[in-house]
Amino acid sequence: MKKENLPLLIGLLIPLLMIIFVMVSVYVPTLLTQPKCNFVYASGGDYYILGSYAVQSGKLIKNEVKYPDKYPERTPIEPKLYICDVVSNTTREISFEEAQRLNLSSAQKSPDGFEISSGSEDYSIFSLFFQRGGYYGDKYIRGHGIAKRLNLHKEDGYWYHNYRFIGWVI
Repeated sequence: MKKENLPLLIGLLIPLLMIIFVMVSVYVPTLLTQPKCNFVYASGGDYYILGSYAVQSGKLIKNEVKYPDKYPERTPIEPKLYICDVVSNTTREISFEEAQRLNLSSAQKSPDGFEISSGSEDYSIFSLFFQRGGYYGDKYIRGHGIAKRLNLHKEDGYWYHNYRFIGWVI
């Protein structure tokens, strides 16, 4: 190799090394940091009854729902409870009694620093690099610079499939 070709070689290697550095800095955190805390959510029912579940002292409770006076008289449909396994990205339905046996935290962030958020209609160039965007009804687990779309079972309904986060399994 000739000495006069060295600056040309360095000039070609610098952009290549920068691309490799950016790729590593973006994708390595997703390999090292993964969510571990499962969570419980409710789906189905109507707008009012979906809020009937709450976490109190680490346990799931059911509150009585008071409908507005002008609300149409009909039998309310109970929402279903689900537990999401964030590692395998699967969901299964659970009974109220099974959910009561779990220790739950209603904090917005999980103990390992992740949170559940909705997608948005953001299709900007910024969203391509930072994993934003998607339909508002889609749910994502986000934290530590990563975002992963969740495969949740959602009942059909007007309120974005009537999803309601209840709590993280501790």
